[in-house]
Amino acid sequence: MTENGDNSSGSKPESLIRNADHFEIMRVVAGRIAAEIAQHLTPLTAYPQVIRQGMDSENENLPFVYKIESSAKEIDFIVHQLLLLSDNPNHEEQMLNINEIVDKIVVQAKKQPNVFARSIEGEFDPDLSEVYGAHDEIMGAIENLCMNAIESLTQGGKLLIRTRNVTLEDYTSDCGLQVKAGDYVRVSVEDSGSGIPENIKARIFEPFVTSKNASGKRHAGLGLTVAFKIMMNCGGGIDYKSTPGEGSIFALIFPATRTVQAETAEIGKAESEVALPVPRNNDRVMVVDNDKMILRLFNMILSEALAGVKLDFVKDGEQAVEKFELKHHAIIVMDIHMPVMDGYAAFNRIQEICYEKSWELPSVVFCTGFPVSDEMKAFIAENPSHSLLSKPVNGQMLVEAVKSHMV
Repeated sequence: MTENGDNSSGSKPESLIRNADHFEIMRVVAGRIAAEIAQHLTPLTAYPQVIRQGMDSENENLPFVYKIESSAKEIDFIVHQLLLLSDNPNHEEQMLNINEIVDKIVVQAKKQPNVFARSIEGEFDPDLSEVYGAHDEIMGAIENLCMNAIESLTQGGKLLIRTRNVTLEDYTSDCGLQVKAGDYVRVSVEDSGSGIPENIKARIFEPFVTSKNASGKRHAGLGLTVAFKIMMNCGGGIDYKSTPGEGSIFALIFPATRTVQAETAEIGKAESEVALPVPRNNDRVMVVDNDKMILRLFNMILSEALAGVKLDFVKDGEQAVEKFELKHHAIIVMDIHMPVMDGYAAFNRIQEICYEKSWELPSVVFCTGFPVSDEMKAFIAENPSHSLLSKPVNGQMLVEAVKSHMV
C-alpha cells in the first residue's frame, strides 16, 4: 500500500461486500433490526441509574444492577454498529477536523481497561485539510479500526494513529472501492499486534468475519464492514497491509475539502424569522410517548432533575396537540413513531396553532430509534431550538436535552 494508490496487501476481497444487491439488502435489514431493538432498549439503559439512587453501596443487589447496565451498554454498542450499516442513520453532515476526532479517540483509548499497548499515540499533520461528513460516522470508522488493533495487541504492544494530506491518482482501494484522483486526508492505524491470518485476508470486509474469538469482543466481526460502508458513503476507500505475527496498518482515505462551500455554511432560517408576541410557559414541559413504561421512567427522571417545572405526560400526538393548546408548553419531548397521530403530524399541528394564535413556538426534543428523513434532519440542523435524541435514551441524555432548551 502506497500513497500513490499502489496496493501491496495481496488479493482484493471477493466477498458479499462486492455484491451491491446483497449489501443493500443487508443494510436495510440491519437498520430495521437495530431500530426495533433501540425502541425497547431505553428502560434497560435508564432504569439502572434510577434504581441505584435508592440503594446504598453495601446493597447485595447492586452488582446485578451494574450488570444490567453494562449489558445494556453492550447491546447499545451493537445497535449503533448496525445503525451505521443502515441507509439513514440519524447523523448530520458538516465540515470536520479529523485531527480533533483522532485526538479524542487516542485519549479514550488510553483510558480503556485491560489495554495491553505499551504506547498509544497520535501523530498529526498540523495543516490537515477538513473533510465533509457525519461526525459520528467518521469517528465510528476510525474507532472500529482502533478497536480491532487494540484487541490484536499483546503485552507491550504499540498503537499509532497518523493523519496526513495525500494526493492520489485513480485506483481501487484494498476494500474494492473506487478512489478518484484528487486530494485526500489519510488516517492510518498502525499496530504491532498479531496481524491477519492469510486464510481470511480476502474476506475481512464481510460481516461477522473475524480472526478473534467473539467471547468478550465488542463487535465480533462488524467493525470493518461498518468502516467499509462509511467510506463508501463519503467517496473514500480503505487500504491495508498486514503480516501475521508482525502487525497491521489500516488506512482510511477521506476526500479533502479545503473550504466550506457557501451553501453548506449557511445557517438555518426557519421560524425565528417571525416574531411571536405571546411567550411560551417556561415552567411547563410535556412528554409524549405511547409506551407507558417510558412515560413513567421519564417522569421519575425529570421530576428529580427539574425542580419547579410542571410536567405533563400524554400517550400520542393527538393528545399532545390538545394538551399543548391548553398549556402552551415551553418544551416537548416527543416520540416520532406513535399510533393515532405520530410526532411529525403532531408537530405540524402545533406549529399551525402557534401561527394561528401568534404564540411562541415550543422547543421540541424528537425521540426515535428509527432513521429519520433527510428533510427532518435538515430542519433540525437549521433550527437550534429543536433537537433529536436517538433511542435508547438514558437519564443523563434526557435531562441534558431538556435543559439545553430551557430559557
